Amino acid sequence: MACEYVLPESTLEIIRTESEVRDSGEIAGVLNGMGLKSARGMEFTRDIVLKTMRTNGIPTCEKRMRQRGYMSLPEKAGMMGIPWRTLYRMTLAGEYTGEYARAGEKGKFMFL
Repeated sequence: MACEYVLPESTLEIIRTESEVRDSGEIAGVLNGMGLKSARGMEFTRDIVLKTMRTNGIPTCEKRMRQRGYMSLPEKAGMMGIPWRTLYRMTLAGEYTGEYARAGEKGKFMFL
């Protein structure tokens, strides 16, 4: 008989809540900072958190932002009629005045 590994619902709830504003690497840091362990008794990693989210139907921060109308940097640049690199430089220089945030596993810019 195979052993089934299950996280406590309280840990899943923390992941659900944190995934609204954090990527999986940041969530792993929060969980580890709280002294929590994975279902197999290991420290959390980005990959463990991502797998847990997929298994439990928890959307990533980027997916939640897309549901709220945010778009990727190339999508927003296309909408503005400028090259994506121009928008990227504007954003880094603080010249872009619209609403944006960083999300996803690579800290991508997302724009409204």
